[in-house]
Amino acid sequence: MATQEISDIVDRAELVLRTAYAGLDMMRLSSGAKKDLGLRNVLTFGRSVTFVIQNLSSKSERFEEWYKPHQDRLKADPVFSFFRDARNNLEKQGRLEIATSAHIVSFGDEEMKALSADKPPGAIAFFIGDQLGGSGWEVPLPNGEKLKYYVEMPSDIAVVEQSFVGSLAEKYLSDNKQTTLELCEQYLAALSDIVDSAREYFLAQPAAQLYRGTRLPPYIKVIK
Repeated sequence: MATQEISDIVDRAELVLRTAYAGLDMMRLSSGAKKDLGLRNVLTFGRSVTFVIQNLSSKSERFEEWYKPHQDRLKADPVFSFFRDARNNLEKQGRLEIATSAHIVSFGDEEMKALSADKPPGAIAFFIGDQLGGSGWEVPLPNGEKLKYYVEMPSDIAVVEQSFVGSLAEKYLSDNKQTTLELCEQYLAALSDIVDSAREYFLAQPAAQLYRGTRLPPYIKVIK
């Protein structure tokens, strides 16, 4: 019974972790509001992984000896500390402080012609790298309001990147120049190590695999 309960807990942690990875996919593939939602999902579900894993403490006498090295490593990791506190700020205050930067690679008549293929009716201007990290067209409405129509920005035209800013970033990431995407990848990799370690230590099962940046369920294997 205990083995089955342990298996259920590890499987739940795996499911929460894969949900966080789904948020990471949104950050990679989306722009604008969807990219922002992806980051919020990484923060929310990523932090929940350790909450689920800690349920093992009541199911195995070996939990503390296994978990303490992981816990000590996470406590000493400024990136993990940042994500922990950023998630708390997001849940309690709804605040997430991010800055966006854009590097124009090439933007001339030919590039504008290519982008115009996705131009919606009535659009009046093209923008690159708004506060959500998106690019696209401004479309005016009859009441004077302007809506944003987001499109994918080809990397040969411009590269838009986001970084964490604010007091938490200054506290934990002052010497770290990674983008939000890179930090999220690092954060989820550390959580993956914990879930994989739990599966191997308590259940003697192999770790899950990553395929094209997406974490696969443990019962799926990629044959190369």
